[in-house]
Amino acid sequence: MEENPRESYHNEDEEDNSFNGSDEIKPPLIGMTFDEHEEMFQFYKEYARKFGFPVQKRSKRTNVDGIIRNVTFACSKSGEHESRTQNQTKPRGKVKSGCTAYITGRMQASDNKWYISVVHLEHNHGCNPDDARFFRCFRKVSGSLRRQIDLNDRAGISIKFFL
Repeated sequence: MEENPRESYHNEDEEDNSFNGSDEIKPPLIGMTFDEHEEMFQFYKEYARKFGFPVQKRSKRTNVDGIIRNVTFACSKSGEHESRTQNQTKPRGKVKSGCTAYITGRMQASDNKWYISVVHLEHNHGCNPDDARFFRCFRKVSGSLRRQIDLNDRAGISIKFFL
């Protein structure tokens, strides 16, 4: 059976292209389809968490009507470090390494679906899934914990006393 690279990512009949939230996450492939670009970002984010690298939304392009047509999601270690410290005797650590890993998605005008059009998965740094929880893109504080922290802060209770 010949595979169609434009098959829907959400096709429940096709087990290879469906995302069911399990530990087995397929790598991004050219032609995978999504209903929204945010859905594509969530997929790439889950892939990044599994393989241990941080991600960011690098760029988006819109048409004249302001509709997003093209997005790029990249490893957060892409680009070059720009020092913002005034005190040069105490330089801050560098996180950027010039990594070139990214995916690009485009919206097809004919069916308003998002397709992965470019995939580059090679990193120039080590990726460690055990460190993924420390990356900014994966750190989340639940609403109830945030409220508890705010209440304790107003009452003058230090965070170390209730954790």
